[in-house]
Amino acid sequence: MNNELKYIFQGCLWVIVFFITASLINFCFSYKAKDNNVPSAVVIDNDAAINPALYEGRSLYLNNCASCHGINRELVGPALNVVTERVPDKKLLHEWIRNNKKVLQSGNAYFNALYKEYNKIQMTSFPNLTDEQIDKILSYVSSENIQHPLPVPTVIDN
Repeated sequence: MNNELKYIFQGCLWVIVFFITASLINFCFSYKAKDNNVPSAVVIDNDAAINPALYEGRSLYLNNCASCHGINRELVGPALNVVTERVPDKKLLHEWIRNNKKVLQSGNAYFNALYKEYNKIQMTSFPNLTDEQIDKILSYVSSENIQHPLPVPTVIDN
């Protein structure tokens, strides 16, 4: 019994360390434009303008998804790098992200199998994310490459 409690305690510690690390990463890489305005351009090395939507997608991913899903590796849940290939129905994917309990209750075979594969760990629902925000997350995830991550932006407001 003592060994079981020891392993449970160690597991809890690892979860806490993971969440603290994810929060620190989010803090280091997120940015906010002045007055919550979307920046007119994001500049890398003062030469190349990058799509600000990708940076917003990264911020949304870090704030909502990164604690459980890696882009190119499994964490608590599956890797997200090919999520749009696994679930090509955009409306269904949005519904899953917003209210996965409802999708599971509908009897969807893919998501019920995924739920069982990941030890019936309930995914957090994100009812407040808009279609546009979810699409930005998905765009960021699909554009992310482990060898070529997005550089840290310099925000330029005109």
